[in-house]
Amino acid sequence: TALINSAEGKRGNPESKPPYPAEEGYRNKPTLLSNVETFAWIFEILDKNIMNADKKVFSLSGDVKNRGIFEAGLNISVNDILNKYSGGFSEKQGFALCGGASGFFIHPEDYDIPLSELYQSDAGITSLYISEDSRTLKDVMLYILRFFADESCGQCIPCFTGYERIHDMLSDYCDVEKKALAIAESMSASTLCGLGKSVLTPLKSYFKFIKRDSCD
Repeated sequence: TALINSAEGKRGNPESKPPYPAEEGYRNKPTLLSNVETFAWIFEILDKNIMNADKKVFSLSGDVKNRGIFEAGLNISVNDILNKYSGGFSEKQGFALCGGASGFFIHPEDYDIPLSELYQSDAGITSLYISEDSRTLKDVMLYILRFFADESCGQCIPCFTGYERIHDMLSDYCDVEKKALAIAESMSASTLCGLGKSVLTPLKSYFKFIKRDSCD
């Protein structure tokens, strides 16, 4: 809805739903909003009657030799990607971030598990960032929080203030899991657009990762 408002010459703020864009969007007409890959699949579905795509376009970045995009099956694992597409990587394994800023962290011990199992039914998560040093995990989490804080339009107070609070808490303190997740849950339940809901998944996986490491 923010994109539609911007396209109509208005301020790019989100609006409450319903009505949804597919019912009433650009110029009050039914509007489809999605990424290019989703629209590209429409032809395959209509022309070849493919209802369940078994391949996706993945992106690979971080501490690997070959950074870029490739097509692979949904049952691929992090180790499969590293061995087949990375062109070489360090034997030091820190963590992987799957799904970008709103995705989740993957522990090296789970690198052999198919991504489709790790993210269950969400087949849209196909970007992968590889870090060879687990000590940068907190830095990446703080970067994600700062990114979302800077991107917040300020319309929803829980989002506008929540990202700043969680960022400051993680920067200055260690034992903040309960408070940080409580703020994230509140943001997810009370904001108009997806930005305020985006932090919950990476934040949960971040705390799960560091607790797992502390127990090893």
